[in-house]
Amino acid sequence: MVKAGEELGVRYVTGAEALSVEGVRGRATAVVTSAGHVECDEVVIACGADSRALLTPLGINVASACAPTRPPPCPRSATPRSRR
Repeated sequence: MVKAGEELGVRYVTGAEALSVEGVRGRATAVVTSAGHVECDEVVIACGADSRALLTPLGINVASACAPTRPPPCPRSATPRSRR
């Protein structure tokens, strides 16, 4: 997968801490890392619980950005069971 990404122009930055994401109108334009400033057209944020701290300054609500587009089906029967 890494090789396929590189062939498409993906640049992977490893071994560096993401400190902040810079952006314009809610769109990422650069990532500031402990190894320096990395300009980008697109960015993948895969920081788990730390994603919120990186994305909130851009106006991106992590909870709503990751929410499913429709609620999952209800696991219970639509017909209530009678109690005996």
